[in-house]
Amino acid sequence: MSNQSVSRNYRYRKTLLDHGNLGPELLTYAPHFVESEWNLGLNATINPQNELVYTGNADNDSIGVTVTQGTVYRVTYEIFDYVSGAHIPYIQGAAGVARTANGIYTEDMTAGAPTSYVIRSAGGALTAKIRNLSIREVLGP
Repeated sequence: MSNQSVSRNYRYRKTLLDHGNLGPELLTYAPHFVESEWNLGLNATINPQNELVYTGNADNDSIGVTVTQGTVYRVTYEIFDYVSGAHIPYIQGAAGVARTANGIYTEDMTAGAPTSYVIRSAGGALTAKIRNLSIREVLGP
């Protein structure tokens, strides 16, 4: 394979990763959190700045959006004002990576078997804020 071909292939793949071949945003009010859309668990609130605030044992905070089992979704969110604990995103029972620091995180997740929740945030004794949540279907390679 020539250097030019390798470079072209890299640019194509990088474009898909950066901009993605993504479907529309699944959250009605993205990137904001709107309390009426969420089933908030213990120690979780949505503040006036539309940020999800965790102040302790946060679990089973969910939002109902339509996803399809076996389909890949790109989940992006920001953790800030992190103090302790872990945040773990879920899509229909499929767990993402536990995050334990401030930062902007993006991961492609395959929706698992249907459960009582569609999108869920969970963490052990998490004290942090989350904003700029985005969930979009990955449409292509």
